Amino acid sequence: MNHSRQVETQSPSAPAAGKKARKPGIPGFRWLVRRVRRITGRLARIGKPKIYRLKGYSTVTRINKKFRVERYQRRMRSVLVIAFVILLLTLFLIWTKPFQDLSEYFRMFGIE
Repeated sequence: MNHSRQVETQSPSAPAAGKKARKPGIPGFRWLVRRVRRITGRLARIGKPKIYRLKGYSTVTRINKKFRVERYQRRMRSVLVIAFVILLLTLFLIWTKPFQDLSEYFRMFGIE
């Protein structure tokens, strides 16, 4: 029995059956989405956090301690920034003395 198959040959620019033809040189929308996800995927994960198996000389307690230290440092950094801003505002108010003569402000706004 001779089971020969006939293969249709298409030119490289012709679309396959059921697919739209694309203009050469213009990337599709899916390409753009894949590109953006590839770039942003390195920065942030979307979805459930992954649980990794520890390899090497690390232990779970050491990893948990590392995360606690990082969280403490972030909290201290934000507290120090807020304290610094409050200090700057206080020094600015002391330096400019805006409430020295309240009667002048009342007269400016027409309050007697």
